Amino acid sequence: MKKDLKALFEAGVESVKPNILFDERLSLNQNLLIIKGSNEKKVFDLNNYERILIIGAGKSSSAMASKLEEIFGEYKFDGIIVTKEGFVTDSKVVSIYEAGHPLPDERGVLATTKITHLLNSATEKDLVINLISGGASSLLVSPIDEISLEDLKVIHELLINCGAEIEEINTVRKKFSKVKGGKLLNYAFPATVISFIISDVVGDRMEFIGSGPTVEDSSNYSDAYQILLKYDLLEKLSSNVCKCIKEKVETDRENEDNQQAIFQKVHNILLCNNERALQAVKEKALILGYNPIIIQSDLKGDVNLVAEQIEKNIISSITDKKHDCLIFGGEPTVNLQGSGMGGRNQELAMLIAERIKGKKEISFLSAGTDGNDGNTDAAGAIADGTTVHRASEKNLNYTDYLSNNDSYNYFKAIDDLVITGPTNCNVMDIQIVLIN
Repeated sequence: MKKDLKALFEAGVESVKPNILFDERLSLNQNLLIIKGSNEKKVFDLNNYERILIIGAGKSSSAMASKLEEIFGEYKFDGIIVTKEGFVTDSKVVSIYEAGHPLPDERGVLATTKITHLLNSATEKDLVINLISGGASSLLVSPIDEISLEDLKVIHELLINCGAEIEEINTVRKKFSKVKGGKLLNYAFPATVISFIISDVVGDRMEFIGSGPTVEDSSNYSDAYQILLKYDLLEKLSSNVCKCIKEKVETDRENEDNQQAIFQKVHNILLCNNERALQAVKEKALILGYNPIIIQSDLKGDVNLVAEQIEKNIISSITDKKHDCLIFGGEPTVNLQGSGMGGRNQELAMLIAERIKGKKEISFLSAGTDGNDGNTDAAGAIADGTTVHRASEKNLNYTDYLSNNDSYNYFKAIDDLVITGPTNCNVMDIQIVLIN
């Protein structure tokens, strides 16, 4: 079952690799760039453009750029991409930069500055192709003038660790950035912009994917301020940041000042989401002889509540005996209290391990499709009915490790981590239950 769990997860990841996505959706025929959609297709005549500029940010952006280089071949193009360390792919023309994630750093600022400088050179005769995927919020970094990079790091870290949902996190991030929330278009205008977007957000709202650098922002400073209040973060921020957000709330005219013209020349295209990966898992499960069902693709909220939800589905499935492979997707959150190593997937696996303790017929996997879970080199972990017992035999106290958020070392000791390395894709997490 452990072998099957890994094979199922790998099938999900492979289905959302950029090279496969572009092969399905993109073609070039006699200077016509054709983008296929489920209901329509977009066609761009490359004869109308003098240059093609490829930019982007995220864990999939480098692999996306490499595939575009292959597609465009001899066409004249230039580009700059910023991605997470370890996610760089081969590139002949496009410059690939690595930067900090999940916390922004100076490398991200430098790469973003290079991107905005390139965009500033764009004219109405240029075509900009923007590649956005999960991780872009941390990698595409340009703080507003009122705050420093150090201020921005603190904001990011507090938001990530407090248990806030991604929509809330990115609402705040957008307010302290010169490029998020559609503001990247200020640099690209009047060029035509095509944004290819891979969703790592429940619900696939493009303004929250990578903090929507080319998507109009529906929120305001008051929304961001209320989120900071909700999680008691204001008192943990510098006086400089607090002063800034309070002053912005007073005016709150950011959206009013947006030039609507910049959004008329952008085409935001969703390439894929978590549902595609879950469907691939289901198809692989059928091949392996299971009777699978996709329960849901929008798991979110506190990881403890998500564990309860999954447990209820396990009990129900055992009772009705209809399905022996339960498939979930989404992105739960963890409110960090300890100082251990781990991530939401490994913590979820720990919580499920306790709930299925002694039930040797049940196995569970939770892993991130990007190959990175929290502050570790693991994508996630596998739990089964013997997990807690095997860990106890190695003198690992379940409660101590869970309270310290040290799921990584818990699973490492019993050799049940899922380690894939960087996958160059990111559509949130996959959870799989097998019942024998």
